[in-house]
Amino acid sequence: MNYYFGDSDYTIHVDDANGNDANDGRSFANAKKTINSALTACPDGGVIVIWPGTYNEQIDLLTAGKTITLLGMSRNKTIITQSGGNETIPTTYDGCKLENLTVKQTGTGRCIHISGKDSLEFIDCDFICTGDMVIDGSASYKASFKNCYLFGEYDTIFMGEELIVDGCILVTDGTYSGSDDARIIRCASDFTAKILVKDSILYAQPSYRKATGKSPELYESDRNLYCIYGNTMDELVVLENSILIADGYKPTGAHTSSYCSGNAACVGLIDRLVAKNCIFFSRTDENQSATDAYGLKNCNAQISNCSIIVSGADASYDFYADSAQTIYLVNTRYNSSQIGANVTVNAVPSGMTFEKAAKSLVNKAIQNKNTGAIDYYDDDGQTILFTHMPIDDESTITRTPS
Repeated sequence: MNYYFGDSDYTIHVDDANGNDANDGRSFANAKKTINSALTACPDGGVIVIWPGTYNEQIDLLTAGKTITLLGMSRNKTIITQSGGNETIPTTYDGCKLENLTVKQTGTGRCIHISGKDSLEFIDCDFICTGDMVIDGSASYKASFKNCYLFGEYDTIFMGEELIVDGCILVTDGTYSGSDDARIIRCASDFTAKILVKDSILYAQPSYRKATGKSPELYESDRNLYCIYGNTMDELVVLENSILIADGYKPTGAHTSSYCSGNAACVGLIDRLVAKNCIFFSRTDENQSATDAYGLKNCNAQISNCSIIVSGADASYDFYADSAQTIYLVNTRYNSSQIGANVTVNAVPSGMTFEKAAKSLVNKAIQNKNTGAIDYYDDDGQTILFTHMPIDDESTITRTPS
């Protein structure tokens, strides 16, 4: 997909092949050569148009101190990359956007480190990282990913307060050394996370790699695989129309030395989980006798119109908990013989508003300036799901209708 905006004072062009940092960047014919030079020239609120090329640069958005859109002209051919321990984008700035490009890290560093309480958008982008994290947003307030592909070898997204994933494919293969776990979405311990995942695929599985003297290809992993991993701090996770796969199974035709000796779980340690129209698939390597597979582990959840498919070499649990947890189910396929002793499975009670409240993450909310009441709307933008009335002290709050 290609984009082009008319040249203006708010548009700076970058062309790795033919640009020159001495140019003003105001048109393609006068493009700059580096993104960092364009950051200096671009005004706050501007767009940097990045033409196809490989840009071996660290992009420090926080130092630039501007709300900038980095707009690639080709998702597959506009590449920002770093190697070694460098983070490709080490710091970010509130309100910045990346669109239609690829961010890579081919060493031990991270693709993007979201700094501070930034609110960022990533649209139609690829993020590919061989380091410990693809996206480190552990100190961030809000980030959203739409139509993106993210591949990592450890934690794919390490998130703080609020995360939206829409129409994305997120992968971890668990091959990065240094941890017992490999997680696609991991919640930071210092935040109460609110996460929405819709129309997406989360896939945790060891990948093939060449090994000297071994044929066919080999994989080796001792990681516990998770699609979503919380920290039991009252997180809220909403899943819609998505597939979660935690698959440590040794594939047919793999080398005899291949193995995945970790456990596998679709979701773990989430205090409030809402799932609708989803598939949870988890299994472990049948040759590893001590491996357990879980659909949901240590979660309170409301599940509707879903399928839970779990197969472990040692133990299999559709729902498991170390302490008392409750699962509410509507029209969901699961194995009633694979439920842990601490889990209570119930039908959703009449009038339960758990799912409705969760939609406030992304749906419209309007406050009445006279009364202060906040109405939260359904997906149609018209139906009011519920109303929240803040309690304000008249001595400190004055409402002036406009």
